[in-house]
Amino acid sequence: MAFARRIPTLVGFSGGAKPTKVGTPKLIMTYIVTTPCINCKYTDCAAVCPVEAFHETPDRLLINPDTCIDCDACVPECPVEAIFSDMSIPEEYMDWLEKNAEAEN
Repeated sequence: MAFARRIPTLVGFSGGAKPTKVGTPKLIMTYIVTTPCINCKYTDCAAVCPVEAFHETPDRLLINPDTCIDCDACVPECPVEAIFSDMSIPEEYMDWLEKNAEAEN
């Protein structure tokens, strides 16, 4: 069974954007790391990732959308509940879509 995926539009976004027929950049995301991850020292979520989609910054982890295979392995392993599916991200964390999109491996 195929799953429908919401595709958030990021106007003016250049990194990792997928061009559409009308020229509006759209970004396909899978899972997003959000604010509770800042300064978290646990990396259990990254350890279970089968494709090494996590990118480490000095104060947080991010998920590279080009690498993530949407397997959901990281979500239950996150001790601070900072990882959300693109289908269930709370409105207050929508700005994290772009931050994760800029993650590189």
